[in-house]
Amino acid sequence: MNELKMEKKRITKKIQYQPLKLTKMERMRKLCSDNASIFSCPICRGSIQITQQGDLLCENNHCFNIARKGYINFMNATHESFYDKELFASRGRVFKNGFYQPVAEELVKTIKSYEELWNKESFNILDIGCGEGYYLDWIGKDFSSARCFGIDLSKEAIKAATLHEKEKILAIADLTKLPFRNRTFHILLNILTPANYEEFSRIQKKQGIFIKVSPGKQYLKEIRERFCYKDYNEERVVEYSKGNMEILEERRVYYKKPLTKEDWKDFLYMTPLTAHKQEERIRQIDFPEKEITIDLNLVVGRLKGRKR
Repeated sequence: MNELKMEKKRITKKIQYQPLKLTKMERMRKLCSDNASIFSCPICRGSIQITQQGDLLCENNHCFNIARKGYINFMNATHESFYDKELFASRGRVFKNGFYQPVAEELVKTIKSYEELWNKESFNILDIGCGEGYYLDWIGKDFSSARCFGIDLSKEAIKAATLHEKEKILAIADLTKLPFRNRTFHILLNILTPANYEEFSRIQKKQGIFIKVSPGKQYLKEIRERFCYKDYNEERVVEYSKGNMEILEERRVYYKKPLTKEDWKDFLYMTPLTAHKQEERIRQIDFPEKEITIDLNLVVGRLKGRKR
């Protein structure tokens, strides 16, 4: 009888002292508080502090809120975008089915080859135009010391990114006015999104690296051919990137993946190539292909415009 009472007392004590699970908003507030020195106001470049209410407030009283979903909103106005919830649902399925896993693995391999630049200390990585956070999540699983940050202009993208397990700081922000202090990041990712090299250069650490991934000539050629697009001019993008950085290495990531009819529909919905096409026309497109081509250029460098 005494043993039974002791066991009940032990269980009760365990329940009483079990910590409550933090909400997404609470976790993001803690992450922001721990990393407050990294932020700067995108409006005036002033330093930022976390208020008792959990908002981000700069020294000139510009205030930015943390949403209940667990992300920061650095935008003063709503940004209209064709990247809707359905598009990110399609992208999520494409990622889940492994179509871009070789790209994620290539990014991890690239980062590992430069680890000695920051002496294996914890490092800051920012994915600019992170979408739903697929690559950040993948990288975070391989690098436990990585402090991961992701920004995107699309609210739906950032909301989708909060669903991943890896703890990261996510924000709606403009790549032309990044909410971070100078020389903050060891690694900058810019994957299939526009670039602003002046801003990127400002926030990159002296020994940091910039990884640019852009479409190759045959990227999603099955869709391009179906919609009668001209061949993609990859040289213009690659040469512009090279003109803004000191090149450390470059390589091509090329492969084909088999796909189902459902995969084909998801690719049609997720790509900007079909964003301005009528939805009904997209739905009526046959399933002519049994595979999809992934052809990407990966360039690693250090951005120009900074004193060494």
